[in-house]
Amino acid sequence: LVEAWYNLGALEAKRGKTQEAAQDYAAALRIKPDYVEAHLSLGALLAGQKKFDEAIVQFQAAVHAAPDKADAHFNLAAALNAQGDFAGAATHYAEACRLRPDDVEARQSLGLALFCQGKLSEAAAQYQAVLRAHSSAGAHYYLALALDGQGQTAEAAAHYREAIRLEPKTPLYLNDLAWLLATGPGGETRNGKEAVRLAEEACRLSGGKVARFWGTLDAAYAEAGRFEEALATVTKTRELALAAGQPDIAKAAEERLVLYREHKPYRSWALPATAP
Repeated sequence: LVEAWYNLGALEAKRGKTQEAAQDYAAALRIKPDYVEAHLSLGALLAGQKKFDEAIVQFQAAVHAAPDKADAHFNLAAALNAQGDFAGAATHYAEACRLRPDDVEARQSLGLALFCQGKLSEAAAQYQAVLRAHSSAGAHYYLALALDGQGQTAEAAAHYREAIRLEPKTPLYLNDLAWLLATGPGGETRNGKEAVRLAEEACRLSGGKVARFWGTLDAAYAEAGRFEEALATVTKTRELALAAGQPDIAKAAEERLVLYREHKPYRSWALPATAP
């Protein structure tokens, strides 16, 4: 009988009848409270509706019933991550990785959860492990961010470049390499001409509507010594940021404006906005 309720729930979910599916999964769990697959399916249903608190309860029950099931830990981690509990997410992503060492998605998610806690060296180690198993633009990009945040600018630039090689039309990758080349503290990595090219392309690909990308472009113009263009562009950066409700980006633009009037480029260890 319990299998019948579960299978009916799966069928209803497939048809898009989420309320009926949830009721069927609940019926299965009334008969067998430790039915792991029903907890996971009901949790996934709730998470899909952004009912993360309720989803977490189901995933926790699945972990309790089957502590050696990697999927249970992964799904619980994903729900915790969606709620901003990066430490809790990292704990369960790590357990999923222990149970399933070759799970690239779990390891990459663990790296991101560590990154979001500011544990940059630990995050970098996870992305390096991901890249040993599977090269991807995303893994190179997040490894670059982690290295960049630790001041390892040359190594970061190499991974930004590899991310761009793999996905050359991704504005975010182009922008963040441009920002490093325009504003990095190490003269050996700065290159104003290349930064301008990358930043202009990022603005073009994104439709010219992202304030953060225009902020990178104004910094790139300044690094290239093109201060008149930097002044015009930083004004646009500020206007776009204010229109988008991004006061921090607007304030940073105002600070750069002062430098450009004095024909000075901008230097920073950080990205012009919180990294994704």
